[in-house]
Amino acid sequence: MHESLLRLLVCPDSGSPLQLEDAVCDARGDIERGRLVSANGSVYPIRDGIPHFVDGDGYVSTFSLQRRCMGSRFAPWQDEPDRDQLFERSTGLVLQTQRGALVLDAGCGYGRFLEPVANAGATVVGIDLSADSILLARRFLGNRESVHLVRGDLMRPPFPPAMFDAVYSIGVLQYTPSTRDAFLSLTRFVKPGGPLSIRVYAPQDKKSDDRWRRVTVHLPASAVMVTGLARHVVGEGVRRLLGRTNVAVRHQFWPRVMSQFNSLAPPYASSHTFEEVEQWFEQAGFVDVQRLPRRIAVTGRRPLV
Repeated sequence: MHESLLRLLVCPDSGSPLQLEDAVCDARGDIERGRLVSANGSVYPIRDGIPHFVDGDGYVSTFSLQRRCMGSRFAPWQDEPDRDQLFERSTGLVLQTQRGALVLDAGCGYGRFLEPVANAGATVVGIDLSADSILLARRFLGNRESVHLVRGDLMRPPFPPAMFDAVYSIGVLQYTPSTRDAFLSLTRFVKPGGPLSIRVYAPQDKKSDDRWRRVTVHLPASAVMVTGLARHVVGEGVRRLLGRTNVAVRHQFWPRVMSQFNSLAPPYASSHTFEEVEQWFEQAGFVDVQRLPRRIAVTGRRPLV
């Protein structure tokens, strides 16, 4: 944990400042272990260089299992030559304009979109509930001074209000118990005039998954993994017969099986329309609400007053 992260953190329950105690630093001076203590007596441990504001994985335990199965030998985004363009289409944020900005990645996972934001010259904070996800993000990106990582709950993030110049969440909020409530939680943390962008799943893209999930959410993880493997193998076989496969897809066999697992295993996986998400922004008082060129991705700005 970089020491500069301390000024960005508060107690998620009381909003009070946090005091660093019992810090143990590595050779670079980054905080490897210790604890953060609030005025009301709440204590949050720092382990493996990451401050932890939650005790367990809760409803994202399947994502932690998926990360462990993926392993840490490679960054899954290394085969994504269009990642920067995908980020911009999902958020409406132009990377070239983010230099010097303080940005929040709400549900950063293993760090897929942290890197392009940091490369653009911004300071980016990634928060995720999954212990294994945030550890992978640290393994891939933790040595960068402009990347901060926090394990916490999007419903009660450990940040002061109106802290960030921009906030985004890509493909995450639909996995919470309430996508709308998670969105409303994030609205507090963007500065007046700053953009908030989210991307969630579209109902038409999840019809097959929703049918399968009626069964798979009740199965043990090992059975869901086998189901995901079977779906991928059968689907790839059909695509080959139709001439719709390519070499790049064949080289992503295991990541795509893990993607199938992600679709079938989580206890929550909702989908939403453009109209529904736009309504959330408008009800929160956001202005300049726009659909983005990726479904279902919407952006808006917090009003100046």
